[in-house]
Amino acid sequence: MKVSFKRNVPSISALVTFEAASRLRSFTAAARELGVSQAAVSRQVRLLETDFGVQLFHRAHRAVEPTQAGARLGQTLSTAFDTISQDIDAIRSPRDGNTLSVGGSLAFTQFWLMSRLPEFRERYPGIRIRVVSQDEPFDLRTDEVDVMVRFGVPPLTGGRSVSSVGDMVFPVCAPGFIRAEETRGLHDLPLIGSDAPDPTWMQWGQWFRHVGLDGPPPGVALHCNHYTDAILAAMAGQGVALGWELLVADLLRSGKLVRLGELAVSSPAYYTIMLPEHRDSHPVVHDFAHWLAGRLDAVSPP
Repeated sequence: MKVSFKRNVPSISALVTFEAASRLRSFTAAARELGVSQAAVSRQVRLLETDFGVQLFHRAHRAVEPTQAGARLGQTLSTAFDTISQDIDAIRSPRDGNTLSVGGSLAFTQFWLMSRLPEFRERYPGIRIRVVSQDEPFDLRTDEVDVMVRFGVPPLTGGRSVSSVGDMVFPVCAPGFIRAEETRGLHDLPLIGSDAPDPTWMQWGQWFRHVGLDGPPPGVALHCNHYTDAILAAMAGQGVALGWELLVADLLRSGKLVRLGELAVSSPAYYTIMLPEHRDSHPVVHDFAHWLAGRLDAVSPP
């Protein structure tokens, strides 16, 4: 009797996790590519080893190496995932070859990309654009995204990197707020924080240490799970938020936000344009990536 595929195959998410760890030879790199914790990668691999009853990795202090069984499974999964991705792309492209899906964080698409898309659409009027916003990293092999802008420390894995730009981080607030609080130091002001979409996303404690301000960093008076909400709270006069120059430049120019002081920190992470390996030669993707790289270079901090 034929055994059903569903009963014979373990968790698909565990297989995806294992394939990344096997290909990258690193649980840490796999976690970074998939946007999960290293502990989550280790847990998924252990689940597979328990299910199969064999060891899939030789574990060293700072590296992992697939066993014979692990190497066999890793190669099979890599080939299968590549075939699936290529077939999906082949099915999708003839149906709508002039539709472009662009991925980025909510802050990047809302504060930077949307105001600049009209320029691209005017230059390429026949291309339809779909913007996908999420703070978790995209998996370019499985997500329906042709181009993404990812925030992190290069080199980034999971696709082909086209261009990277850095950024500066400094305090921002509403114009009326700074006038009302101009006699108080930064330690005494209500600070606005947000969840980190990436481990390298700078928080207030890190910023205070980098600029060398005396005393322990103050606590956050208002915390938001999205950076966009933190900036909106600052615009509403609720306190001081950390501004990434590339993201808040338009708000500074319009006067909706002002910079508080001259202290700034160079972000260790960059905005990187990334393309799927199997779609990077598509003319529509190439045109958009070239335009996007030029616009990012034009506004990148010195």
